[in-house]
Amino acid sequence: GSSSSQPSPPPPLPAPVEPNAVRNEGAPPPPEGLILGFQRPDGSLIRADFGVGHHQLGMDFRAGNVVDQVRRGSIAEAVGIQAGWRLMEVEGENLSGYPPLMVLTRVREAMLRFQDV
Repeated sequence: GSSSSQPSPPPPLPAPVEPNAVRNEGAPPPPEGLILGFQRPDGSLIRADFGVGHHQLGMDFRAGNVVDQVRRGSIAEAVGIQAGWRLMEVEGENLSGYPPLMVLTRVREAMLRFQDV
């Protein structure tokens, strides 16, 4: 009697490693575009994805980094930004307490990164 032994399955291939890729376990996927965080009048925080390639966001700010008006037909209007919301975050960086000029500079720098994608 000859007993045929099953061949053992080949070892699984190691997963390919992307160069320069930082992978955090359980981390959300990278955002598609420029993410700005706003505090609404009720105190809740909302994050809006402005996408890529925009040279104008279509928001005017008043003192305290509060949205004064949203221009018609702008990306800000399209993503649902409302007047009276306070800009709090740019790309996940909390900017509360920063002077308005620094906040707007941060927004512009972030916009530049997402213009030519």
